[in-house]
This record gives sequence, structure tokens and C-alpha cells, in this order.
Amino acid sequence: MNEARAGPDWVAVRRVALGVYFGVLVWSTFAIGVPIAHDRIFLFTFAGLACACIGRTWRSAWHLLIDWVPFALVIIGYDYSRGWADSVGFGPYYSPQLDVDRMLFFGNVPTVWLQDHLYQFALTRSGHYTISGEPKLWEVMLAVVYVTHYLFSFILAGILWAKERRRFQAFARRFVTLSYMGFVTYVVFPAAPPWLAAQHGDLPGFVGRYGRGFDRVGLHSIRDLIDKGAATSNLTAAVPSLHFGFATLIAITLWDTWPRWSRPFLVVYPLLMGLSLVTTGEHYVSDLLLGGAYAFIAHIAWNHIEGWWQERGTPAAADRELSQQF
Repeated sequence: MNEARAGPDWVAVRRVALGVYFGVLVWSTFAIGVPIAHDRIFLFTFAGLACACIGRTWRSAWHLLIDWVPFALVIIGYDYSRGWADSVGFGPYYSPQLDVDRMLFFGNVPTVWLQDHLYQFALTRSGHYTISGEPKLWEVMLAVVYVTHYLFSFILAGILWAKERRRFQAFARRFVTLSYMGFVTYVVFPAAPPWLAAQHGDLPGFVGRYGRGFDRVGLHSIRDLIDKGAATSNLTAAVPSLHFGFATLIAITLWDTWPRWSRPFLVVYPLLMGLSLVTTGEHYVSDLLLGGAYAFIAHIAWNHIEGWWQERGTPAAADRELSQQF
């Protein structure tokens, strides 16, 4: 963004506005909780970018509106449609994804093996399993990695928009495409995650949906928000794992801009996300593989579309035409 037209007074106003914005963000995080719902995330992202536009050219404010408002509406619309996907009459399916994991791991199920070896279970009088002992440090790490799913994609989108609008639009196209590829799959193939398969009797009774790491660091509100969302959303939206898909898309997006020596760190992020999802009973490994494949498919498909678009005319005209798609 160019500051050439911003006089000293506007620069000061922008700095004050950004200071107030970050103050409100910090207060809201501690008073209400980390903003993980898409409506709150978009509200804070839009407000922060609007503050950053103060004193810049009028086109900055216009670009903010035409880029972010449709993006937000499409993603929030996806949130509502995702909960509807389990009411169309298919499934849910318990066996296919479980059979794939057993085939990949020679008869073993990674979620069962990890929970059996990492947790210490005790049987309650009511016949249910509970985990004994205090949450461990690795549980906190997995919980933090899990929460990044709700934040990192939108933080990256905001940074890309502020630095290079065209890269934001490319990322947004792939993000939306990946979201709706997942939605279509949830409609035609509603699949049970490991914790639900255990309740169905397909896995040992101790397998559950565990996220105790939030409690150790005092982030009870995040766990409550996730549980509340799970109670009203599609519980059989497990294939593919979009948690892993979005983590993979972030790595793909940043790959070309990171130095070669640092690129292994980009690979670590989706791997940690996958470990968190499998260990806590949210997904099978096969769910992760399909989610990662969807991310690559969305990226490669848009590469071809954007390349074709540029071949239709001059690069500048093609870029303008692509920019109008969001």
C-alpha cells in the first residue's frame, strides 16, 4: 500500500486507530475468548484492515469492500450449509474410512494406538472411560495447534491483502474452492469420525474426543465454543479433513516465498495439525490424506485457470478480470 498521499495528520490518525484496534482485540480475547467463529474473525480482520487504510488512496477502501465482503459472505454461507449437509438422507458411513486406516497401518488404527499409549484411562462406576491425571504439556501443544485452524488462514489472508492484493485473491479463490469441495463430499459421503465410531461400537470404548490441553492453559472458553459449535454443526463432516486441508493450503501458498532452507518448517505445520486431529479422535489418517489431496487439487486447478486467463489477453488485463471475480 502506498503512503504517498497520506499526510502527517492522517498517518497519526491511522496509528491511533490501529492502537485502539489492537487494544480492543486484546481486551475481547481475554474478556470473551479467542475469536474462532468466522463472523468474529471477519469482523476483526475487516476492522484492522480498515484502520490500515486510513489516509491511503480511496481505492484501498474500495478494494477492501469488493475483496473481503464477498469472501466473508461465501465462507459464512458455507458454515450454514455445512450443518445442513447431514440432513439429506445419506449415511452416515462408519466403515470405509476405518478400513482404509487399517489397510494403511497393517490392521492397526492410529487413533486407537495413540490414545491407548498416550492416555491413562480409568473406568467410572457408570461404565464410561475417563482420563486420569493432569493434562500434559504435549496436550497443550496439540490444543494450540488445533486452535490455529480457526485463525491462521485468515491472518494469512489479511497479510496477503495488505502486501499484495493479487496474492490474496489467489489464496481466497483456492480457500473457497477447497471449502466447497469439502461441502459436496460431506453431502454425498457423510462419514463418522473415530470418536463417533467408538460410540457406534466400531472402535474400543476408551476412544473419545479429547482436548484437555485447553484446560491446562486456562482456555476453557475455546473448548466450550468448539463443543457448542459441534453440537449444532454436522458431526459427520469428517471426510475430508479440512483442518488438514487448510493447513496444507497455507504451506502451499507460502512455499514459493520462503527461503529453501526454511521450507521444511512449512511441512511441519500440517504434520502437527494431523497429529493433533488423529490423537484427539477427530479424524482418521485417511481423512487427512484426502484433505491434503483436495488442497493440491484446488491449487493446481486454479493454476491452470489463471494461466488460461492470462493467455486470453495481456497480463494486466487478465489480472484485472481475475480481480473482479471476488
